[in-house]
Amino acid sequence: MKKILFIAFTGLFAVSCKEISTNAGDAEKKSAGKQNSPVAVAPALDSTKLTTIAWPDSTFLDKGKIKEGEKLEVSFRFKNTGNKPLTIYNARGSCGCTVPEIPQRAFAPGEEGEIKAVFDSKGKPGHRSNEIYVNANTKPSETSVLTFIVEVIKS
Repeated sequence: MKKILFIAFTGLFAVSCKEISTNAGDAEKKSAGKQNSPVAVAPALDSTKLTTIAWPDSTFLDKGKIKEGEKLEVSFRFKNTGNKPLTIYNARGSCGCTVPEIPQRAFAPGEEGEIKAVFDSKGKPGHRSNEIYVNANTKPSETSVLTFIVEVIKS
C-alpha cells in the first residue's frame, strides 16, 4: 500500500508543472474541466457558513512571452457573491515554480479581493500552463482552479 501511494504521489508531482501545446485555445479547454480538482485536506466546514465566489475578470490568463529567468507576477480578482463572510484558507501552485499569496482575512458579502502569485521561469523554457488551486468556504465546490499560460523564451 505504501509503495502504491508513493508511486502515485511521485507521478502526480512529476507532471504538476507541464509544457503545453502551442495552441492557447487548447490550454483553455484543458483547464476548463478542472474545477473540482482536489488540492488540500479541507478543514471541517460548517455548511451554514458557506458562501459563493465569483472571478469577475476570468479564471484564465494568457500572459504572453517572458525571458527565461524572469519572475512573472499574476493576479486574479475575486468577489464574495454570497451572504456569509468568505475565508480563503489555502492556495497552492501546481508546482514549486508558482507561489501564491493568500489574503489573511475574511471578506464580507459583496467585498472584493485578489489572489496574487509569482511564477519563477528559471529553467522553465517553452510554453507553460500553471494552475493555482484556491480553497475557501465556498459552495458548490470548495476549490477554484486559476490557470495562466506563458511562453518562456530561452535566454
